[in-house]
Amino acid sequence: MWKTLKGTLITAISLFLIGCGVTTHQLSIKTLDFSWEAELVPEMRRIKTLDQRATYQEINQDKNAILDSMIIDQFSIEVPLVSYMQQSLNQLRLYGYTISQETTKKSGVQTPTSRYSTILKTYSITDPRGLGLYAAQYAIDMQEKVLLISYTSTNKSNRSTFIKSLEKISFIR
Repeated sequence: MWKTLKGTLITAISLFLIGCGVTTHQLSIKTLDFSWEAELVPEMRRIKTLDQRATYQEINQDKNAILDSMIIDQFSIEVPLVSYMQQSLNQLRLYGYTISQETTKKSGVQTPTSRYSTILKTYSITDPRGLGLYAAQYAIDMQEKVLLISYTSTNKSNRSTFIKSLEKISFIR
C-alpha cells in the first residue's frame, strides 16, 4: 500500500510541477544580419514607431498594465562597446533614474564569417516616481555597427526567459 501511495504522490507532484512551468510564446524575427525564434513569456507584436528601430510590445488588454517591451536597434559608435554601455547607464542616472543589481557579462558569438564580442548587461531601473523595471541589454559589436537588443519587464522571470532565448539567435552573415 505504501508503494502505491508513494507512486501516486510522486505522479501528482510531477503533474503539478509540469503544470507550473512557464508558458512561452514564439516570436519570429528576421533581419539582414540574423534570424531569431525568440521564446518569450508574454505574447508580443511589433508596433509602429517613427524611427528605424524594431520595437515589440506585449499584447495585453489591460490599459493600465505596464507592458514588457523589446527594442532591436543597429547603430555606429565611436567608443569601445563597454564604454558605450556604461555611458548609457550613467546618462539614465543623470536623468534621475536609479540603477541597481547591475551585472555585466562579456562573451562572444560566432557568425558564418566572423567572431564578434558581446556584452549582456542586466539591471533594475527605477524612475523618479518609483516605477521599477528589470532590464537586459544584449549588445553585439559587429565592427562596423552595434546590434543592440533591449528588453524590459516588471517580472524578473520574464527577463530571465528573454536572456535564455538569446542563444537561439542565428547569424546570416
